Formats: sequence, structure tokens, C-alpha cells
Amino acid sequence: FLGLSIMHIESVDVMSDSTNTSTFNFCLGLLLENLMQGILYLELWLKGEGEMAMHIEARVWLTRNWIPTTLFYSAATCVAGVSSYGTSSNTSSIENKHARFLAATAVEVSSYGENFSDGNKWGVGSG
Repeated sequence: FLGLSIMHIESVDVMSDSTNTSTFNFCLGLLLENLMQGILYLELWLKGEGEMAMHIEARVWLTRNWIPTTLFYSAATCVAGVSSYGTSSNTSSIENKHARFLAATAVEVSSYGENFSDGNKWGVGSG
């Protein structure tokens, strides 16, 4: 999941724009990685065998570090997701014309400037 975040790192101008899908994918990768770490520490706390200090340390890490970080990453992911995917005006804008292509009808897609008059709806073989 960390690779998903690393793959979507871009410039500061792009990452500070919450309507950009790279920002959402970056936040989602961080959230998923954080959830995976939380599951591992939860396993240590509940099922770990060995020293009692391991159970105490896992519980302390979960309550002091993991919960606040998860809340922060969840809020960032929600804000970025709603900003980039949540508004209907964003998905129907001309600059993001392929965001809803699979759900669009031929009339909706043709309003974006695509030409379906030749009967080749998917553009295969045209060139």
C-alpha cells in the first residue's frame, strides 16, 4: 500500500489541490498502510506469545499513535475523495470528460465532442 502512495507523489502544487485524483490516491495508500500496521499491532496485542512488555507496548502504540493517525488519514482521504470524485459537477466537466465514460450514454458522450456518426461507437479501427 505504501507503493500506491509513492506512485502518486507529485509536485506540491498538485498535491495541495484536493480535487486532483493523485492526492486522493496518495491519501488512500497511506490510510490502507496505516490500517495494515494497526492490524499487525492488534495481533501482537491480542494473540502474541512472549513477554508481557510486548502486549503493553502494542496496546500503547495502538491507543497513542495509531488511533490519532488513522483519524487524520481518514479525514484527509474523505476530503480528497469527496473533492475529486464526490461532486457531480466535477465528473461531468469537459476537462474530466472520461471520468464517467462507462456510465454515459452515446448522447452524453457526443456532447463532449466525440463523434459517433460513423457507427463506430468505441473508436476501434478509426484513425
